[in-house]
Amino acid sequence: AERAGFQVNDVMVRVAGQPELPENWIPMIQDAVRPGRRTLTMLVQDSTRYGADPADATWALAEQTKDSLTYQLESEGWKFEKTITLPAEDRYDLGVRIRITRPDGVADSNIRYSIVGAAGSYIADAKRGVMFTEGPQGFFLEREGGENEIIGIETVTDGETLERGYGGDTAHLNRAVGVRGAFFVCALVTPEPGSEQHEDAPEVLRATIRPLKMTRTMSYLDESESYDSGLEARISARQEFAPNGVATTSLTLYAGPNELERLRPLGIDEAVDFGFFGLIGRFLMWLMKALEGIFGSYGLAIVLMTLVVRACLFPVSYKSQLSVQQYSKRMQKLKPMLEALEEKYGKNRQRLNQERMKVMRENKVGFPLGCLMMFVQIPLWIALFQALRVEFA
Repeated sequence: AERAGFQVNDVMVRVAGQPELPENWIPMIQDAVRPGRRTLTMLVQDSTRYGADPADATWALAEQTKDSLTYQLESEGWKFEKTITLPAEDRYDLGVRIRITRPDGVADSNIRYSIVGAAGSYIADAKRGVMFTEGPQGFFLEREGGENEIIGIETVTDGETLERGYGGDTAHLNRAVGVRGAFFVCALVTPEPGSEQHEDAPEVLRATIRPLKMTRTMSYLDESESYDSGLEARISARQEFAPNGVATTSLTLYAGPNELERLRPLGIDEAVDFGFFGLIGRFLMWLMKALEGIFGSYGLAIVLMTLVVRACLFPVSYKSQLSVQQYSKRMQKLKPMLEALEEKYGKNRQRLNQERMKVMRENKVGFPLGCLMMFVQIPLWIALFQALRVEFA
């Protein structure tokens, strides 16, 4: 969005020579109204005092290649360098490498800094005319041994911060922190153990999800609506300086659709909540997209997915229909006996029901399994409904 223009007092200012924004443009990440809430900003603190605060400063573009952008900033003797590696084609994850050089005379072995990711990502899909979608959610994702958590925006009340602390033995557990709407995700991801960037992984001390007060106006379908709430995700970390006084941190910032095949390589596919029947929902989405990839049409893919599911359920369906037919035939044979019981005990309904059950047991007539198919289909429908609420496809 910044390439095409920027907003001043709710008026979009266009940059000469840049293309117009598409009508269906969805702002994934943008600066919020409060200082210190920009994406990938940081607050540096040494062991004795707060150091430089570049949260609301303007960085200078120092180097640009076809694959990366490097920005630099100096403040109070601290030198900051931030390199953003652009994603490959059809990807939405940015490589982030932060290099901090401490001032002369600062001899502390490490620093503590707070980095904000996904600031301003209210991603209000439910406000864009999409029915039954969920509101924004924040999430903590952990590595093996930790516990994931997904939090709805209604849980994050005004002024409250949801926080997860880490210690020396648990700093490695943090995998990602971020926010998502119904169909889009913004996440700050730490390097995977064993990866090339792992040696630059920050020692995470705390991860937080905070409410973010925003008043922005978006126009769609010839209507305008204001949004006054959002979420921000932040990690606070400690990073040791090398002997030359430089500390380097590597992270990944994902900002894109919550398609599982895009999230899975980053290990953050659990950010998409498919509900209680999640395994079924994930399979149905995989099947539908696989069929769409083969035939190039979601309409045809839905038809074929329905046929595949019905074929898988055919044994259950056949058995339930057969059970109903057998039940009907046996009840037809018992009809004279049941009519006789009706005449004899018609006024005593309790006794009538008891005698009916007795006759059915003696003739080995049980209740049919016709409702079995319905109970089997219920999880499928629930899983598909939930998947269609949260999966970008």
